[in-house]
Amino acid sequence: MPSRTRERITRLKVPIAAALLAVVLLSLAIAMTVSAYRQHRHDAEVTLRQQAASQAQTLDGYFARGRSLTKLLSQNTAFRAFYEEPGTRNQKIQSNNRALRAVKGSLSYLERLYPRSVGEACFIDMSGSENARSVRGVIAPNSNLSSTETRTSFFAPTFAHRPGQVYQASPYVSPDTGEWVVSNSTQVKIPGRTGRAIVHFEVTIESLRRDAAKTAGSHEIAVVDAKTGRTVFDTDHPQPAGPAQPLGPPDPTHFFAFATGATPHVGTVDGHLAAVESVRSNPTNANHWVVVAASKSPAPTWLGSLGLAEVGVIGWVVALLGLAIFSVGSSQRVLRKAADEDPLTSLGNRRKLTRELQARLASVTDENPLRLAIFDLNGFKDYNDTFGHPAGDALLVRLAHALEAALSGIGDAYRVGGDEFCVLARDADHDALAGRAEEALTERGEAFSITASCGWVELPGDTSDPDEALRLADQRMYASKANGRISAGSQSTDVLVQVLAERHPEIGIHVDTVTELSTQVAAQLGLPEEERTAIRQAASLHDIGKVAIPDSVLNKPGPLDEEEWAFIRQHTLIGESILEVAPALKVTSQLVRSCHESFDGAGYPDQLAGEDIPLGSRVIAVCDAFDAMVSERPYAGSQSSAKALAEIRRCAGTQFDPGVVEAFALVLAAKSNGHKPSPQSYKVKAASTT
Repeated sequence: MPSRTRERITRLKVPIAAALLAVVLLSLAIAMTVSAYRQHRHDAEVTLRQQAASQAQTLDGYFARGRSLTKLLSQNTAFRAFYEEPGTRNQKIQSNNRALRAVKGSLSYLERLYPRSVGEACFIDMSGSENARSVRGVIAPNSNLSSTETRTSFFAPTFAHRPGQVYQASPYVSPDTGEWVVSNSTQVKIPGRTGRAIVHFEVTIESLRRDAAKTAGSHEIAVVDAKTGRTVFDTDHPQPAGPAQPLGPPDPTHFFAFATGATPHVGTVDGHLAAVESVRSNPTNANHWVVVAASKSPAPTWLGSLGLAEVGVIGWVVALLGLAIFSVGSSQRVLRKAADEDPLTSLGNRRKLTRELQARLASVTDENPLRLAIFDLNGFKDYNDTFGHPAGDALLVRLAHALEAALSGIGDAYRVGGDEFCVLARDADHDALAGRAEEALTERGEAFSITASCGWVELPGDTSDPDEALRLADQRMYASKANGRISAGSQSTDVLVQVLAERHPEIGIHVDTVTELSTQVAAQLGLPEEERTAIRQAASLHDIGKVAIPDSVLNKPGPLDEEEWAFIRQHTLIGESILEVAPALKVTSQLVRSCHESFDGAGYPDQLAGEDIPLGSRVIAVCDAFDAMVSERPYAGSQSSAKALAEIRRCAGTQFDPGVVEAFALVLAAKSNGHKPSPQSYKVKAASTT
């Protein structure tokens, strides 16, 4: 082995060994970090489970004591004695007899058992009238006793249970204290008089929250209704008093998805660990609550578990990786810029336009629209032919810079093709924007004149689909060319129609009639100008493919055989092939291809059906068939307009679109009456001719 080779190998051993050591150390640091992270998370989860279970047990004990106290209260002989003493109920209340005084003492004593917790305690007759009431330990005067307790949420359910069963109501606002409360109530045991009265007392939601907060520590404790997912209270938000104050914290559905799942379980809520535990249910308790214990600190992450040694090792490796990533990132930025930028003008290209159009569509509204425009230069080909491509490139650069400067602060400019530019602008005055852009794309000299044709689309008013927006803007741009001068499409159409008429004069007459009828039906359908232009061109050229069909087939006086029909069925495909050579006739070629499709799918060449057939093709099909029936043909005589229309109507829904047939019939009626019908709405898909 040569000495130089051995030297190179020796030199490589050190960096290779260092790299291997770095990999080993990095793996070790990651393993230690992951282990520490798992232990940290496990400890946090155990603590949360214990907290949730403890709070659920405390709440369950609170409810159990409430039920027990209610039962004991109902067994006080003073309640029974009230009904056993002589006199009417009102007389006993007014006289404040011994039994009633004992009742009031029992009710007010509850405040001493539950300081700052009891809202009110009541002794209520089955008629719905209160015999006695204590509010926060203070006995209410007789004049304040209610006679409408039958309307309360606890009254009917309590009488529906047996004596000795305690009904715990869902939270409601106490009319006496204005606080949110839950109540406990049961029937009073009066021998021989079951269902005569109930005793009832309220516990405030705020007192339950305060008790939970005392043992919450560094956690947030929330109690959630398992049926609705609504938070009843949480320890971080005191419950305001008053009937206008909603129950629970400001965001009562914060724990909805988490708390309504299986219990018990541990998970994360907005990046914080939380545990949920169910409070034991009771058949006489209207509340099925669960307790959520949530950490106030973010959930542990493996990064947070890094030790000093691990940080040092990882930092060393990350520095090397960072350098590599930086180098790769720089290259990617250069490539990305090159991929998004037109190399000649430095404007954004079609790729960038498509991406930014898609991104901006997410935030556009009718009040804050986005405008898209496509500009195509008029006269640029002649300029190139006259002055050469280098001069043409220089012209494009000048126009691009002028367009970018004109749109500064109001829009963005793109070059999407040879002599095509695009503009995206938000909240811009349409006329002012169009004027600036068209002026920027205009340049004149002694031997040339460059102007621009434009097609505008407003999003979402015209469409919310980016592809459809570009197609519609392109279509309107070509319509603008056609309106401003004799367009390439119009020139091509005229030439091809003349070729067809020279060879088959009778087809030329037929084409003129079909073109006139199709244009009138398109107007009757209320289609926009650019779609009517496309239909008019396609109607003029719908038979152009017949220039390739033998005269012996076209002029045959009798029925065609299968081979001859095969020739005929090719004419729409031949027509499409002829027309699609001219870019300006792209839409026209698609309409020509489909003008012999049937609404029921039995046509040719693609067996399209219904709205899959372009609307322009459906219009031409009706007008073509009608004129064929009222004209003299080699193999059949002509029919009257009435018979031809009747046949068209008969085939509506099978061969023809019923909506188009309806519009066609109105056009014929108008022509016979000598007036023009108004455009109407029809059951046809008229969004596009293609």
